[in-house]
Amino acid sequence: MNAVGEFDGAMAGTLPLHRCAFARVMQRGQPVARMPVLFALTACGVAAPFGPLIQFFRDEGPRMRLSRQREMAWAIGLLLDFLTAYGQDLASAPVDALFAFVHAVRGGTSPGSRLERAGLCWPERSHNRAARCLALVSEFTDWLSNRTGRIAMNPWAQASPAERLVLMRRAERRSANALLGHVAMQRRGEGSQRSRAVSLRREHNDAPGGTVYAFDEQHFERLVHRGFARNAPPGAALHRRLRLRDLMITLLLHGGGLRESEPFHLFVGDVDVDPDRPEVARVRVYHPENGAAPAENERRWRDRAHYLRERWNLEPRTRLHGRFHAGWKDLALTDQRHHFAQVFWFPDKWGRVFLRLYRAYLKVRPRANHPFLFVSERPAHLGDPYTIAAFEQAHARAIRRIGLPPISWWRSPCTPASSG
Repeated sequence: MNAVGEFDGAMAGTLPLHRCAFARVMQRGQPVARMPVLFALTACGVAAPFGPLIQFFRDEGPRMRLSRQREMAWAIGLLLDFLTAYGQDLASAPVDALFAFVHAVRGGTSPGSRLERAGLCWPERSHNRAARCLALVSEFTDWLSNRTGRIAMNPWAQASPAERLVLMRRAERRSANALLGHVAMQRRGEGSQRSRAVSLRREHNDAPGGTVYAFDEQHFERLVHRGFARNAPPGAALHRRLRLRDLMITLLLHGGGLRESEPFHLFVGDVDVDPDRPEVARVRVYHPENGAAPAENERRWRDRAHYLRERWNLEPRTRLHGRFHAGWKDLALTDQRHHFAQVFWFPDKWGRVFLRLYRAYLKVRPRANHPFLFVSERPAHLGDPYTIAAFEQAHARAIRRIGLPPISWWRSPCTPASSG
C-alpha cells in the first residue's frame, strides 16, 4: 500500500504530532482512491501514514461521506497524539486510557500537565464535539478489534437501569414519526440493554458557554410599552404608536413560550379567537412541513409543504438556506392529527394584548406573495418573509430604548439583518 500526495493546508492539524492530508492511495488490484491520510509519528520519530486508518477507509469509505472521513482522521489523530504523549500505542492501550483521553478532549489540557509538556495544548471543547470524537474513536477501534481479534478499546457492557431508561427514551423520540417506527423501536429496545464502557455524560448547564439566558421579568412590562414604541402623538392609531410585528413576536416568545424560530412559520390564518375566551388570541403553530394546510377555494392540500409548493411555488422555511431559513426543533404538538401546537399564554393578559395587536397588524400588513404572517416593511424588501436576523436587531434596539444592554444570545454581532 502506498500513499502519494502533498499536505493540504486546509487539512493540516494544529497539533505538533500528527498531520492529515488528502492523498491518492494505491493498492494492488484496486483503483486509485483519494482519501484523507493520517500521518503520525512512529517509534523512531518519523511521520508515516497510519496504515490501519487507510485500510478502514478502504473497507468502510464507500459508505462514508467525505466529511465523516475527515472527522474520523481528526479523532484518530488526537487519540494517537494522546497515546504518544503517555508512551502507549493503540494496540495495547487500556480502557482507562480512552477514559482519560475523552476527558482531555472535553476539558482541554491543564497548564503544566504531561500532555502540555508533550506539546499538546488542547482547547476546551463542547460536549457535543467531545462526544462525537468518542463515537468516531469507538467505531474505528471496534473495526480494528474485529479485524485483529484484540479486545475492543471501548467494549459494550450491560447497561445499568438508569442507562437503559435514557436509551429507551432516546429510541422513543427517534421512532415517534418514523415509518415502521414500531420495528425500529423493537430493534432499538434490544440495543438499549447495553452501553459503552466509556461514555461522556452531559454536565449541568452551568459551565461557560452553557448559560441559559432569559429576559428579566421585572423589565418586560417596560419593554412592551416603551421598547417597541414609535414617536406618535397621543390618540394616534395603534400601528403608528407601536411596532406591532416585532412586539407580537416578542409576546409569542415571552408570553407564549415559543422558540425564536417558531413564530416565523406562522401563516396569516393560524391566529383566531379562542372560542372559550373570546378576548384571547388562539395561536396554532403548525409543523412547517407536515402541518395541515389551509383550505382555499374548496381545494385541499396534503400538508403545508405541498400547499407552499403548489399554491405559492415556495418551500417550507426549514428547507431554505440563507436569510429566509427558520429552524424547527420538535415542538411538542397538542394535535397529532393536524400537527400543530397551541400557544398557552402565561399570564392570560398577553393573549388579550396579542389579539388586539394582531387585528391592528392585519390592517397595515404589506401585501405579500406568500402566506407567512410576518413580513418585511423595508422598501427594498417590502412584502418578503420577515427574517430572524432582522427581528434580533429590532429586539436589541427595543432593549436599548429602555436603558438595558441587549442580550447577544442569538447570533454574532456581524450577522447581517437582511430584510426587516
